[in-house]
Amino acid sequence: MNICIFGDSVTWGARLPARVAWSNLLRNYLEHNAEDYYALYDLGIDGDTSTGLLKRFVVEATARQPELIILAIGINDSVFRQSEDNSATSLDNFAANLKQLIEQSRQFTNDLIIVGIAKGDDRLTMPLPRSTTGKSYSKAQTAKYNQVISQVALSAGVHFVNVATELNDDDFDDGLHPNANGHQKIFQCLLQVLKPMLQIKPVAKTIVVNRANEIIAYKQRTAVQLGDIVRIAGLWLENELGEVLIVQRAVTKLRDPGMWGPACAQTLNEEYSQAQVALEYALMHKLQLVIPLANARQETLFVDGTANKDRSFFVQMFFTQVKKAAITPIINPVEIAAYRWLTKEELLAELRKNKQGFVQDFARYLALS
Repeated sequence: MNICIFGDSVTWGARLPARVAWSNLLRNYLEHNAEDYYALYDLGIDGDTSTGLLKRFVVEATARQPELIILAIGINDSVFRQSEDNSATSLDNFAANLKQLIEQSRQFTNDLIIVGIAKGDDRLTMPLPRSTTGKSYSKAQTAKYNQVISQVALSAGVHFVNVATELNDDDFDDGLHPNANGHQKIFQCLLQVLKPMLQIKPVAKTIVVNRANEIIAYKQRTAVQLGDIVRIAGLWLENELGEVLIVQRAVTKLRDPGMWGPACAQTLNEEYSQAQVALEYALMHKLQLVIPLANARQETLFVDGTANKDRSFFVQMFFTQVKKAAITPIINPVEIAAYRWLTKEELLAELRKNKQGFVQDFARYLALS
């Protein structure tokens, strides 16, 4: 799923000592806690307003085809000089801009969230210390624009995240930009809305074993370190013509992006701990194939990658044959970029020419086939 977050400097985390903005926290959460793949695009631009966002919205959304859109805009619309009646964007124009942004968003998806705005101590922002023109932000003015966001979201049937009720003066770095604690609060507010929307399925923990292939731990996928040994199930699939099915992993994969490998492979975890069950699940998820593996020949291999600072694993490889005409892979683009049928001679030639283009230890599987 592609997620686009459109916003301003608060979105990308201005003035933070590290990348702990709420958009970063959301990306980290999804990578660690969700089984499905989420591509999150942080499209916050410093100083942007709803008017500026309208100028770039369609182009940027078209390039990324979001299935979920999060709008976090408005604080810079509320900025004024001399008088609060002289804001960068009038309340009426701001409401009209939001309605247009919602309309444009629905050209891509019906899953839409609008995050409200908040600010801290007025003494730090009226005016801004470095402004030579009296540029100012006030709590009272911000509250008016936040109310507009709430009303527009309600009338349009869009999820609204009201962060103003959660943040206080201590949650801001300079009265305008939230500090790390403030961003954590925004993230937690957003997560309460996102969880039921995305129906996030937690990532099952990876099985870690010792050199005797005995289970010694269960770890989050991103917590597996160099030296850990994990269990993998793999499928070597041939047809009656002697051709082997190989697949290219999607470039977005955490492990071996864009590399070619056997027909299917799956890391075993606490949910899918049996190799055959894990492979059958993976085949359906990645290639929409149902292949009986009960009678397939099996080999268990240990791959020690520590010498090359690579992954170490035990792989239970299933070797079986199907009729070529009987299967038509339908690839899941999140998992697979492409597939090919090659003879063993063609595979050997490919390996000699481009060994780095294949997954770790691919040559051993070919030798056993």
